Amino acid sequence: MPRYKPDQLIPARDMAAALHEIADLGLAVLGIEGFVLDGKSVCPQLDMIADYSPRAPTSWESHREARATAALRFAQAYEQREDVHFEIITWSETEFLRSGADRDP
Repeated sequence: MPRYKPDQLIPARDMAAALHEIADLGLAVLGIEGFVLDGKSVCPQLDMIADYSPRAPTSWESHREARATAALRFAQAYEQREDVHFEIITWSETEFLRSGADRDP
């Protein structure tokens, strides 16, 4: 059963599987946003945000691999928290290339 669907909150315990699915789909992680669900509300957590936007020109493969590793490490810090859920923001190689992230400005 797929764990990753765009615009869906993913329980922290399922993040590793979702990140592997994203890699299998050929996508890269652009960011992660964390939320605490308390049964009545969804509370965004500023300390659970990871921005994986490219900071310097890089290749698509380098970007994908580095961000996948960083995203997995980030998510593992919360995998035991039942109240934590994440939204994963992804992009495709086409979007990456359109952004100019592979070349100097």
